[in-house]
Amino acid sequence: MNIVSMMLIILLGLLAISAMQSRATHDTGLKITMKHQCNELATAINTVYNGGSGFTAHISLPQTIAGGHDYGMTINQKTVAVTAENNVAFCRILTSNVSYTTINKGLINLTNANGTVYIS
Repeated sequence: MNIVSMMLIILLGLLAISAMQSRATHDTGLKITMKHQCNELATAINTVYNGGSGFTAHISLPQTIAGGHDYGMTINQKTVAVTAENNVAFCRILTSNVSYTTINKGLINLTNANGTVYIS
């Protein structure tokens, strides 16, 4: 094997390692952003729930996260889940009494009516 071939193999190996590290950094950034959005909604739900009947709050959820990734949010029992690119972030909330049809992106309203948090 000559020197040029050996250098080419080493260069290709370094490029492969660099690509893997770049993907890992991207995935970490996405997961951090997902967890942030999860915590934002969970905190708003908990604040409205603790505020008692009649308490209202408004939060704004971005259209996309982490450089343009689409995402979804759901609530099941006492858990908020954010999903994006086959990743899921979970956050616990204080109540399972949360009513919503769809969690839209943009400005959302949260209202406590007799212990149930309504999201619209």
